[in-house]
Amino acid sequence: MTSLHELAEGHQEVQVDLGGVSYCDLAGLRAIVRLADDGSTGPARHVRLRNVPSYIRVVLAITGWDAVPGLDVET
Repeated sequence: MTSLHELAEGHQEVQVDLGGVSYCDLAGLRAIVRLADDGSTGPARHVRLRNVPSYIRVVLAITGWDAVPGLDVET
């Protein structure tokens, strides 16, 4: 999680391509989702998830993370 946040630091938009992901546990997905920031503690950050596998879409919907402010799941 720390590495992802360090990479995203200073960027207002981050795109994450999940097309090659065959497995992602909840901790990994949470780390990606937490990159989105509504700006309450500083500049807002928008995260766009691209090429999202269907099983990840299902997990995002079940957890409600698909509605996190600043997160865009491309279809």
